[in-house]
Amino acid sequence: MKTIISILALFLISLNGRSQVHFSINAGPNFGNIKTTSEDVGIDSKLAIGYIFTGYAHIPVSNNLKILTGLEYESIHAKIDFSESEDYGGGAYSKIIIKAKQHLDYVNIPLKLMYSPVIKAKGKLEIGGGPFIGIGLSGKGKGTYYEEYSDGITLTKDEETIDEKIKFGSGDDDNYKRINFGLGLNVAYSTSSNLRLGVYTNIGLSNIDADPDSKTKTFTVGLTVGYVFGAK
Repeated sequence: MKTIISILALFLISLNGRSQVHFSINAGPNFGNIKTTSEDVGIDSKLAIGYIFTGYAHIPVSNNLKILTGLEYESIHAKIDFSESEDYGGGAYSKIIIKAKQHLDYVNIPLKLMYSPVIKAKGKLEIGGGPFIGIGLSGKGKGTYYEEYSDGITLTKDEETIDEKIKFGSGDDDNYKRINFGLGLNVAYSTSSNLRLGVYTNIGLSNIDADPDSKTKTFTVGLTVGYVFGAK
């Protein structure tokens, strides 16, 4: 985490000397989801609270247009509530229940085109979006796995604690691919004192699951508060 913040600071300082470019730092909570489907089975995942830290370079194109780029450190959290049961007849059945929490940490590199409509206010409104590339850094899953099986005579139960580190890569032992492609949308308002209030969403478009038989995509929506340096 300290390394990411240091990289953000160095990146922004390097742009500060350019007269036409200003930059901002922003942070806030988000609601995220990590949705997985495997063949005909979907794992019921729910929104959970994560967070985001960003360092943006604001590069003017015209009076009303600018390019927004930089680095985003985004932590995507999700709750997993999965249950599956099957009746074999004659009193035989099986049941699986998974209750867990999962988070994935990414550094995103966005490239967004932002438009500022003319409004009768002292501040500045920005609306826009564009693609982003996410680089998986770390992640973890914690929870419980419960399995129950009966052959009609004997009942067997098994309960395990889930506490595993998420592995990024494309090997057999990896959980998710390291690269995530998606679309980011932003709405922000900068006050006359350069305070920046924003709403954003990052929609993962690529399948990040390392298992070829499964599909996993990410989603976040959140609020940010920041400050714009060097803006007039």
